[in-house]
Amino acid sequence: DYWGRPEDMTMPRPSMKIDTEAPGSELAAETAAALAAASIIFTEKDPDYAAECLKVARDLFAFADEYRLMYHLSITDAANFYKSFNGFGDELGWGAMWLYKATREEQYAEMAKTYWTEFDIHYNGYGFSWDNKHSGAQILFAQEFPDQEYRDAVE
Repeated sequence: DYWGRPEDMTMPRPSMKIDTEAPGSELAAETAAALAAASIIFTEKDPDYAAECLKVARDLFAFADEYRLMYHLSITDAANFYKSFNGFGDELGWGAMWLYKATREEQYAEMAKTYWTEFDIHYNGYGFSWDNKHSGAQILFAQEFPDQEYRDAVE
């Protein structure tokens, strides 16, 4: 039960993984979103690195969407610390939107719009956090698409 800087951690820190037999859609989609955003940042300065970020983002996102399961059901110890209360739908929407911003490929826009409805991304709940990407996704929707519905969700 340590909450502090990782540099100060002296206890064992086991690593876990997700894969096709023990998926974790939130982890994969959230990482895909971060890598897609990184690809935008590095496009001019380091295009090779940006391309690698985008390739891995695509792969992780496809994994998250195909093998849908909340990660704490695969990594049961996670439920004691970072249990997913909101599920993975908001992370799928968040990831799809960042991939759309990075690629401008319509498939990601269409997927994001499907998730908007399927996972009630218009609902804001309590704010942006490790478990809730609704408000972040709503802002990306409002920035990218002219529909009033997306702007209303942000307001």
